[in-house]
Amino acid sequence: MDENGKDLAEVLERISGENAEIVIENVDMPAFLSLNRGYSFYGKLVYKTSQEELLIQVRKDSDIIGRFTAFYTLVDREKLRLLKVPNAVPSEDFVELYYRLLNDRQLLERQEGSS
Repeated sequence: MDENGKDLAEVLERISGENAEIVIENVDMPAFLSLNRGYSFYGKLVYKTSQEELLIQVRKDSDIIGRFTAFYTLVDREKLRLLKVPNAVPSEDFVELYYRLLNDRQLLERQEGSS
């Protein structure tokens, strides 16, 4: 996905083992990876991604599952940081993101319409 949430490439791969490597050629560098779209894979994807990539994904991914898993990863990272650093407070980036999500009318309407 690019920085606006537009698909750069779409690949469907069957994974039959514990580990897999997927190579996508002739594509610009993505702003973030949107994996397991629509929760099409029953399992856990483990891959390295930056805080900035996750923040962009939560804001821009067109796939609600991708947005949720990116947010979940950010929450886990934030909780671990707060546990490790004495007297730490939530980061400004996390608080701003949380506030944006709570005030995102389109996201709220999307959720209401899907139940």
